[in-house]
Amino acid sequence: MSDDLKLHAVTLDDDAVSTILSALEDGVSWLSDRMEAFDDYTDEDIDRINERIREYQELEQDIKVLTGRAFRFDDHFEVIRDKTGDPLQPHMAGKPENHVWTVLDCDGVLCISPGRHVVNRLNYVVTTEPWSAEDETKDWVY
Repeated sequence: MSDDLKLHAVTLDDDAVSTILSALEDGVSWLSDRMEAFDDYTDEDIDRINERIREYQELEQDIKVLTGRAFRFDDHFEVIRDKTGDPLQPHMAGKPENHVWTVLDCDGVLCISPGRHVVNRLNYVVTTEPWSAEDETKDWVY
């Protein structure tokens, strides 16, 4: 995202931010519907549409973070990595519950939630810091 857009996004009021986020969600929905409605897309067309969807989703996340509606996980927690340096840990036996986070697929966007979850789970990460009850109510971007 350009620095100009970031600067303007921070100064938007709640109604403007809601309108922008709604428009982005509508754009993703429209693009997804177009892909489902037609069979004659080429692989290149589908790649372009998927890239546009990812751009909209990333912009939506950036706007949420810039306006305090979401929080970047890496800005608040340090992930413990395995011996190979991989942060993803499929086995959580023996790990303290309030240090475990679940990486989730949230409509094609990676998000993360405190604790162990099964639905939409991609994997787990463990942090050096424990999460709190307050962290359970926040929208986290991974």
